Amino acid sequence: MTSMKRTAGLILGLALGVFGAACSDDNPPIGVIPDPVDAGCSRPEEPRHYEVFFVLDVSGSMHPFLSDVRNELEGLAVGFPEFDRGGHSVRIDYYLIAFVNDFKVFGGGRMSSLLALQAAFDEAITAGMTEKNLNSDVNNVEPEENLLDALADVPVLASSPDSVKVVVVATDADFVENPGVLNSGIVVQNTLSGVRDKMVALTAKVHVFTRKNVRGLDIPLHGVEPLSALPGSSVNPLEDLTGARDRVHARLNEIARAAVCN
Repeated sequence: MTSMKRTAGLILGLALGVFGAACSDDNPPIGVIPDPVDAGCSRPEEPRHYEVFFVLDVSGSMHPFLSDVRNELEGLAVGFPEFDRGGHSVRIDYYLIAFVNDFKVFGGGRMSSLLALQAAFDEAITAGMTEKNLNSDVNNVEPEENLLDALADVPVLASSPDSVKVVVVATDADFVENPGVLNSGIVVQNTLSGVRDKMVALTAKVHVFTRKNVRGLDIPLHGVEPLSALPGSSVNPLEDLTGARDRVHARLNEIARAAVCN
């Protein structure tokens, strides 16, 4: 029994000695435990497919901000994991829908590479510089734009009911609802309430980049809550981000990481 006690005491002493050495100033820890693949998030089922939809006002006043987003898209891409905890590849699909009075899909629809998405941004920004509609040689003259019809195309493009859907909206303009008519007789087909219902059905996280107090985007419109109030969504003031590429990079990264966690 005495021998057993002596052995137990020796083991305890060794353990305390190792612990004390590790905690002393002269002996810092050898290594740092890395963040887990899921960045510390816990969710019942880890997603392996994300679909990111950029819905962009490409009228002239938006070009400086859109150029910053285009140049900082890597911040978004690196916010998504390459593999899940089981080592399976994670799929990220991108889409770009641009709008003025009308809307147009750029990049051929679904894109799976950052280079393709950047090229689509370049094409959309260039198209908007003409200050004309995207599908006809007609001037874009109204201050309001056709955001709602562009957003209504998101569920048309979505390829999987099981994917996590992230919608990034960027505009500094008010929008027109059905039955409003824009230049060249373009009748807006959708309402805020109807588009909001579509986003709810998709369980989409809608991240809005806009100026402050745009009805339907960051404040209610006709009693309908804004798109940025949907679960997992956000509003981001353009005046705080335009010309600040580091902030744009950081915010895109936060949007991706939030999609992984929530």
